[in-house]
Amino acid sequence: MNTTGALIAAAGKTDGMDEFRPMLKLTGNTLIQKEIDTLRKAGTSPIVVVTGYEGEQLERHLSHRGVVCIRNEAYESSQMFDSVKLGLSWLAGKCSQILFLPVDAPMFSAATLSAVMQGKGDFTVPVHDGRQGHPIRIAGSVIPRILDYEGDNGLRGIMEEPGITVTAVEVQDPGVLLEVDDHSGYGQALAYEQESIAASDLSYDIRITLSKDDVFFGPGAAELLKHVDEEGSLLSACKTMNMSYSKGWKMVKAVEDSLGFPFLQRKTGGADGGNSILTEEGRDFLEKYLAFEEDIKRTADAFYHIHFADRY
Repeated sequence: MNTTGALIAAAGKTDGMDEFRPMLKLTGNTLIQKEIDTLRKAGTSPIVVVTGYEGEQLERHLSHRGVVCIRNEAYESSQMFDSVKLGLSWLAGKCSQILFLPVDAPMFSAATLSAVMQGKGDFTVPVHDGRQGHPIRIAGSVIPRILDYEGDNGLRGIMEEPGITVTAVEVQDPGVLLEVDDHSGYGQALAYEQESIAASDLSYDIRITLSKDDVFFGPGAAELLKHVDEEGSLLSACKTMNMSYSKGWKMVKAVEDSLGFPFLQRKTGGADGGNSILTEEGRDFLEKYLAFEEDIKRTADAFYHIHFADRY
């Protein structure tokens, strides 16, 4: 297992402004959508968002973004560290490392993420102009220690404990220091985004879909089936993806009808209400799709550099 997941803590309500921070508008996007898009550019998956205040609104806003939403029901009486624990509990065992950030830190770049992801030790922090910022890389091996921590200083307290290794990575990205925790911070973020757009390089994105007359398989179906494989339940996978069960079932049914073989082996009833696992044919098809997607992206990278690198 050598994967990088991400955790965005978005449960709290700020005292610095009345507006709902995750859904503040940036250029063509909301604040939290910008964070998710940047994380995806760096190849992070899965992405977990811990919600709380206005949780239903935020989860609805993210319902088609392919992220996992976990509700911190006690957000009014808890600290950000409690949200961190909730997210890490779900991510434990699924990733070799996790990128963590609070929702008010949206201005980091994909290049910064790549640098932080190469960090070593238990934690890696980006540093700009002598100051530490976000996102922070957390090694999967240190998650049990974080979950057991009962100190008063949250994640910072664990990073200062004996035996914990913290690596600083110097980055030329002032965005790691910007925080949208009041109107002044929001104004700085808007101005910084405009400067970044003017100075940014050309980039591209690819979405692989498969069809037989009509499209029946793509990233959404692949993500749903991966969760079914991990969680052993279509209902649980739909909840994880903040998707209705009826929509998830229709998605699986469309795939099965198009290919002519079952993707899920279902068992109803029982103490846990039944389960679903991937059939051998279904898992083989999913693995082929994921491998094909990676091959296409590698090939696209090569041709992108041939046609566009250093030209625009």
